[in-house]
Amino acid sequence: MLQIYKTERLQLQKLTLHDVNFIFELVNTGAWIKFIGDRQVKTTADAIAYIEKITANPDVNHWVVKLKDSILLQGVITFIKRNYLEQHDIGFAFLPQHAKKGHALKQRNKY
Repeated sequence: MLQIYKTERLQLQKLTLHDVNFIFELVNTGAWIKFIGDRQVKTTADAIAYIEKITANPDVNHWVVKLKDSILLQGVITFIKRNYLEQHDIGFAFLPQHAKKGHALKQRNKY
């Protein structure tokens, strides 16, 4: 059963192998490589293997993001349980053409 979460604007659903072309594009953007790292996803087969690897990790949940009334995937949100944190951490990445539209906001620590 496909689990979907909806807000007024967005829809989140679990990352699956059906999202292979989107993941291939996302992990090869300049921002992904700069801030997350080069995952060496150079082919569709690499993208399939990458999705299989990351979705097999029980400590990380990956959700693809799209506008509620669109079929175009815009980004990914992750819920990551890190050993050194008491609660899950939230990460996100969006394709450049969908970034800076208020879908996710990174707050700077004031400490």
